[in-house]
Amino acid sequence: MKSTLSIFTLFVAATFFMSFSPKKASLLINVISKINDQNPVIGWGCRSISETELQFLKKEITKESYDNNRLSVAKGLVQYNCLTVKQLKSIIELFMYDESRKELAIFAFEYCSNPGSYYQIYDVFMYDSSVREVREAIN
Repeated sequence: MKSTLSIFTLFVAATFFMSFSPKKASLLINVISKINDQNPVIGWGCRSISETELQFLKKEITKESYDNNRLSVAKGLVQYNCLTVKQLKSIIELFMYDESRKELAIFAFEYCSNPGSYYQIYDVFMYDSSVREVREAIN
């Protein structure tokens, strides 16, 4: 649990620094990936997160006012952790626009711990065309 919190803390710090200093954020992301390499992995080879971590990260995402900023934070989260379809869906629902939802859904597919159930994400989209684009991108 201690290493999980340290990875999580570094992720939050990297997200914060990204807006001020991309160089510092890049250094922190490298540290995160090295620590993450030492943690147990699941699914496609990434670390799973607890519901507590998920709730905290969702709060961090919603602190951002605009979808494009939320998307940057969410991609950082997804990139260094394995998420279930249910967890991904709850994050994707935080976005206002289908374009952002679609971009995250496509990006997050390779980090999903249960990709066989990815179809469950499709009902978060407002437009059938978005569902079609996500299907085409992940297949």
